[in-house]
Amino acid sequence: MKKQPFLIFLSAACFLAGSTFAADETKPEVELAEAHGLKNWSDVEVIDFTFSVDGKKPVNRQWSWVVQDNTVTRTINGESFTIDLEAIETKEGKAVHKQFINDSFWFLFPFSIVWSNPEVTDEGAVEIEIDGEKVAANKLTAVWPSDEGYTPGDAYDLFVDEDHTVLGWIFRRGNAPEGKFFAWKDEMQAGPIRFTGGYYPEGSEKPMISMVDVRIKLAGNDEWMLPVPRP
Repeated sequence: MKKQPFLIFLSAACFLAGSTFAADETKPEVELAEAHGLKNWSDVEVIDFTFSVDGKKPVNRQWSWVVQDNTVTRTINGESFTIDLEAIETKEGKAVHKQFINDSFWFLFPFSIVWSNPEVTDEGAVEIEIDGEKVAANKLTAVWPSDEGYTPGDAYDLFVDEDHTVLGWIFRRGNAPEGKFFAWKDEMQAGPIRFTGGYYPEGSEKPMISMVDVRIKLAGNDEWMLPVPRP
């Protein structure tokens, strides 16, 4: 399978176990996930978002994830397709599943790093450059097993500040020594869930990937919760 620079695929298991996962709160990746709302994930009934890519081949995939039922609906150009995450049988269903794993991985990466099975190393304090400015951060490196998921063995260097805000990451395909840097900006909060709205390639003034049309509905509540910028 040909890999695109913005396509990252993981095993479905990272999402199927999300509501009942028992995390080790002493691990830095768990601290990061909890700062983004992991403890409240079991309260989420439905979460909608659009994965938007600005490039030579623009992408706009709308997703509606009914978390309580483990079903996902993808809509592209007005055409919808629904899959059951626990029973994916058709060729088209598998294709939709791969796209969902990729897009939700970007959208909920602080959760994905806990729900899936990477080896995470705390590299300690470092200094990185974003938009020409030196920024202090803590570096976490996550490497996925070489025999799991759609793109096994990939690695990510994650740069996090004292507020557990992700400043950026370096994606290293197949755990290569070098990779591609994206700055994480436009941080938002929708109900109990904190997420990044835009992923900016190094030196770019506009995001290559954006999360838009986000809304969340909690169990027992009919009102949609819309995102607001975090201070």
